[in-house]
Amino acid sequence: MAADKNSTSLRKRAQITKANRVMFMWVAGASVIVSVSAVVALMMFQKSVHNQKAISKLNETVKILKANNDSVPGLQDKLRALGSDESLLALRSNDTDNALRVILDALPAEPNPAALGASMQSKLFGNITVESVQVTPLGDAQVVAEEAETTDVTGDAQSIAFQFSVKGPAPQLKDLLSRLERSIRTIQIKSLKLESSGGEQTLTVEGEAYYLPAKTLQLKDTEVKR
Repeated sequence: MAADKNSTSLRKRAQITKANRVMFMWVAGASVIVSVSAVVALMMFQKSVHNQKAISKLNETVKILKANNDSVPGLQDKLRALGSDESLLALRSNDTDNALRVILDALPAEPNPAALGASMQSKLFGNITVESVQVTPLGDAQVVAEEAETTDVTGDAQSIAFQFSVKGPAPQLKDLLSRLERSIRTIQIKSLKLESSGGEQTLTVEGEAYYLPAKTLQLKDTEVKR
């Protein structure tokens, strides 16, 4: 009788142990499934957020490209109008030049101090005696241009300093100032000094000529990180 009771007790304990083992396995399996599901859900959420950011950037790019494309016809009409502008045609150096060339000559895209000095010699001074001409050296002008590209986000024109001193009779100096005033090159006179000696006048002029650095259009890739 006692033996039957012991046998029954052992069987119950074995069943309880087995049930506990099965329960532990189910709980462990459920925990693994929940953890994997949480990781997958987090990855899906991150991917969804990343896709939304990428789509937003793409929409911005498409909007900018569309706006640029829409502005092309208007710009073409303005260029055609400038190409036939009578006032610009009258200011051409050569009859074969396009009217738009006048605009480029008035506000070039590069400093080119050597060309500015040569232009003064050939078109401004004429038969007047030139005592001195000074223009910003090319090396210094290049530095100014590079600084403008890195620091100037407004697109303002940059300046090149120049100074010249000429000697001649008053009518010739007056004619020089008239030619300087009519010059298509964008310039600003900073100072003007007139001295008279021995029946001749010496004119010293200091000023600035301007140029507008060219804009660089470049397409680039933008990476959207997670």
